[in-house]
Order: sequence, then structure tokens, then C-alpha cells
Amino acid sequence: MNTQCDQRTPRIFCLLLLGLIALAVAISCDGGSDVSDSPDVDDSANLLGLTNNCTLVYLRTDSIRDSLFNLHVSTAQDTFIITGGQDDWVIGTTAQPVVSLKISDHWVIQNGYWPQLGGAPEIVYFPVPPMMMIRHLTSDAAWDGYFPLYRLGSEEVQHLFFTSYFGFHFSKSYSGLTQLSVPAGVFNASAFQVRLFQSYDAIEPAATAHEYYVPDVGLVQLSFQAGAFKRVLSLVSYN
Repeated sequence: MNTQCDQRTPRIFCLLLLGLIALAVAISCDGGSDVSDSPDVDDSANLLGLTNNCTLVYLRTDSIRDSLFNLHVSTAQDTFIITGGQDDWVIGTTAQPVVSLKISDHWVIQNGYWPQLGGAPEIVYFPVPPMMMIRHLTSDAAWDGYFPLYRLGSEEVQHLFFTSYFGFHFSKSYSGLTQLSVPAGVFNASAFQVRLFQSYDAIEPAATAHEYYVPDVGLVQLSFQAGAFKRVLSLVSYN
């Protein structure tokens, strides 16, 4: 759904409509209360909701304000499938696997992915896998790394899939618990702040993200922002 005002729209109605949309986006993107203290998490692998044949359904809300300050909002439904067992897991769509995860004694890493090449899916392993989680989270937990570019046909591109930020250098930190309301329910979620950079020596982030996880459920909300563009994934259902 794209929403914009033109000369045929009564001005007072236009302002009211934009105000309501802005309020709806704000509620969707900031559904949680303030982050509280940061209790330790004994095993953050449980936060990822890694259960074989688990299906996670999200409401995706994209919003962008153009150069004329018109707000454009679109919504869609995204479905992700988790498969695997023990230390090896895959997160994908209903069409194909996308991300490969490996659980080690101290980390959860993304050790590879399946590019879109037009043929049968074939995994590509990373020489230096990005770290998704520290297994034992403490209040000062923070780390950084790099997601290699995503191969789409003959091109390598930056790409956002679930909580994989292909083509970005990143820093990630654990910021504690917050109560969060999403369509799937109200949760006490573990919050993480992510800063995304175009290069390893960049000072200012090109984008930011906030991730919220619940043990044995997985990701309940993701809020990603790059300039005037914002994307929010909010959990609708899981099984």
C-alpha cells in the first residue's frame, strides 16, 4: 500500500491520514517498553527457537518517506522455515534454504548460505563465518564481524534476510530484557542492538537494527532502518 497526498486530496484529510499512518508505524516499530536490566543468559542458542520443522510467520511493514515528504507504507507476510538438529540448522523460506547455522561450544555462527543462482540450491561456505550469538550472554556482551555479500544471479549484492545482513560489517550488543507486544502475543524479550557499516573502518553506521528474541520461540521482532527506509518484522504465529 502506497499512501501519498496530491492536490485533489483535501488538506485537512491529508494531514489526518498521514498522522494516523505515522502513529501506526510508530506503534508497530516501538511496541516494547524500555529495556530493563541485562540478566545473564546461560545459553543464547535457546533464543533462536531452533526446532526442526518450525514455521515462523511475520508481518513485514516497510515504510519510506520520499523527497517530497510523502510517506509510503507497504505490508506483506513473510514465512520462514527452520530445519535441522543438534548443532546444524537451516533457516529458509517455503521455496528454498537460505542460511546455514552451526552451534559450537561458545558461539552460534552462520557458516554458509544458499545463493539464488537459478539452478538447484547449492550451499556456499564462509571462510570467516559471522557470529550470530555468544552462547553465554552477560550484561556487557558485545561482538563484531562481517557478513559477505549475497550472490543473486551473476551479481553480489547487499541483502537483508531474517537477521543476516549480507554485505555489511556489524557490531552487536546485548541490551537486556524488554516487554514486547506483537501480533503473536506479549513477550519478555531479550534485546540486541546492531550497527551496520559499509566498511570495517567506517565511523558512522549505514544502518541500524534492533532484534528481540524469546527462548524456545525465536525472533519475535526485528526493526531495521537505513536512512529514510524502515522495515519491521513482527511475529504473527509460530509452531
